[in-house]
Amino acid sequence: MPIRLRGLAKGDAGAGEGRPWPVPFVSTPFSFDLMLFLALWPLWWILGLEQILPPLFLTWETARYLWQARGRFTVSAPVVWAGLLAAWWLVPALWVDREYADIFVKETAAAWSQVMMLFLFVNAIRTAREWNQAARGLKWLAVFVSVGGLIYALGLWRGETLSAVGRLLPANLVESSTFFRSIAIRRLHAVSGESTMLFPERLSSLTLTPSSLSIISLLLIPFVAWQVSEAKGRARMVLDLALAGLLVCLAGAESRVAYLAFGVGLAAFGVYASRSLNKRARTVLYAGAAALVVLAILGVVIGFGGLDDLWRAVAVEWRPGSISVRTRVYLETFRLLPEHPIAGWGVQARIPGVRSSFSAGSHSSILAMGFRHGAVGLVLYIGLWVSIWREVIRGLKRSGASQGARGFWVAVAIAMLGFNIRELADDWWWDQMIAMILWSLWGLILTAPKVGRVQEPDKDQPGPRVWARILGVRVLGLDVDSLNKEIAGRIANSDRAIIPHVNVHCLNLAYQNEWLRDFLNGADVVFCDGAGAVLGARILGYRFPSRITYADWVWDLADMAAREGFSFFLLGSRPGVADKAAARLRERFPNLRIAGTHHGYFDKTPGSAENEAVIQQINAARPNILFVGFGMPLQERWLADNWERLDVNVALPCGAMFDYVSGELRRSPKWMNDHGLEWLGRLIIEPRRLWRRYVIGNPLFLWRVVKQRLRQEMSGGRGPDEGGAA
Repeated sequence: MPIRLRGLAKGDAGAGEGRPWPVPFVSTPFSFDLMLFLALWPLWWILGLEQILPPLFLTWETARYLWQARGRFTVSAPVVWAGLLAAWWLVPALWVDREYADIFVKETAAAWSQVMMLFLFVNAIRTAREWNQAARGLKWLAVFVSVGGLIYALGLWRGETLSAVGRLLPANLVESSTFFRSIAIRRLHAVSGESTMLFPERLSSLTLTPSSLSIISLLLIPFVAWQVSEAKGRARMVLDLALAGLLVCLAGAESRVAYLAFGVGLAAFGVYASRSLNKRARTVLYAGAAALVVLAILGVVIGFGGLDDLWRAVAVEWRPGSISVRTRVYLETFRLLPEHPIAGWGVQARIPGVRSSFSAGSHSSILAMGFRHGAVGLVLYIGLWVSIWREVIRGLKRSGASQGARGFWVAVAIAMLGFNIRELADDWWWDQMIAMILWSLWGLILTAPKVGRVQEPDKDQPGPRVWARILGVRVLGLDVDSLNKEIAGRIANSDRAIIPHVNVHCLNLAYQNEWLRDFLNGADVVFCDGAGAVLGARILGYRFPSRITYADWVWDLADMAAREGFSFFLLGSRPGVADKAAARLRERFPNLRIAGTHHGYFDKTPGSAENEAVIQQINAARPNILFVGFGMPLQERWLADNWERLDVNVALPCGAMFDYVSGELRRSPKWMNDHGLEWLGRLIIEPRRLWRRYVIGNPLFLWRVVKQRLRQEMSGGRGPDEGGAA
């Protein structure tokens, strides 16, 4: 009896009756591989491989993706910034001190791993299910970190041992190399001899240092808190325990800057949450919070006998020497900066009389980046962070988002804010656990808008849907999840429906052709494919969630169909193209049922022999979903003429989808697609065919929509037949 891999469902990698089980890291998708890799982190830690495997894992996954995609990929702004930073990272290799060569090699590998992780998220995470698998991996890692901290905090194990790799390494190599020492010695605490407040030593859990643990706690606490708000039953109990363990880890790491960052994060959350209150309630809340802070400060000051005693206790007696040593590190860093101002030193520089962990160019990501990689490296690093924060701010501003989506964006905003404050006093790219967690969060941030939603478990009831009548056509404002549920519901109830889409070109055609307008209005569901149609709805006063373009949506639909057992029939395009598109869909979702394919080059005249043969082929296959890709308005005309004779549940007129899925037609760059400029990219790629559609059609559409809005305003506003809640 086959054993089912937890987290891998039908359609993820071809699991199904009569098929061999997929091999992890070989035939499974990147999202599942990442989830499994993070879930196995305790094993990597015991073996001493957790600092070695991430670059190898990401290199393998990147090579595997490029091979399967035949070299086709897209990039986003963060990928570009990360790539430029990684390339610049190599420049100081010419003059790096040999004593720090192992550190330079490891950090260079981390810089390129950063590029590969973002690249894989942007290209390989295409559906909400894949996004949720990646998020699930972070949940597992959060549980393991919290358990490691609790084991030490409860006194269950406070010893020290060697990893499997450490037992194979020569003792002199472990003693002489910072890198090999980091993978050889296994303990849940730091051995420093410094004064501590909570435990005999500062906590480090499964990380390399207490500083690393404090950074990881700041990243994971908001994320797990959001997951707790979404979970139920036993899953919520486990996440509650993980959250409590992470709070213990944050406290036990005893980082003063981390405490400050955590406090700022709580304050930021309070300010954001209070936005729903009226002005008077907010004023009372802020005044009460300020009073509590003042009272707490006064209480601490009085308890320590005054400000001088408080400063002495926090800055001197608590880990004596820490502030003075850090001050020396920063002064030495500024003194040496001018020697390599453009490209940097490559690594930190030893300070005479101070242990190597306190070297110039350490203990601050910002200073370290400027010291090790010069002004250019610092600019590239800041550019990378700006591109990440742009996505976070867009997410926070996104209107119409569900409660779960808003919770996600608030959580990652607080996590990134806490991280940015904490990195002012420590650099982070040495510990691969920090890197994998941070890069995973970055990836979730970049792909959350693309997959149409963030995790919404146990919330199957759709909210009210907005519709608008644009140039006489009734269009629903749907997101991907709602559209998938609409199709699944039709199939489950054995209903039949044509579900067309509209864009600027289609709406212009419907404006001029009554039969097409009647065809579209006769459909129960018409969704929006095109930024111009979304803009038209907004001009008319209705805000649609987003456009749904077939080139992106078909992957999510195929994922659902593979899991539910729905079948596809692909009809259209040139001979062989539909076959190639079907092969690519099956390559990604081996469990997907392709009932048949046929090209679109046949006599479509009703009653013709070729048309009858195609209808007979479709009816013999009895697909659940029929894709018709003849182009507008031919595909709509053919469906209008033949619908009553077709034995299918759902028909989807899909335009050039087969050309995009098969790779026969190149899409415009991602930055154009994301900013509503896909029409411009298509015009550049196919100017002779599309110039009339876009150069003349787009301005004509805008003029017609503006006239419609003016008529609405002149007639006293929007009527009930113009739009509203569906």
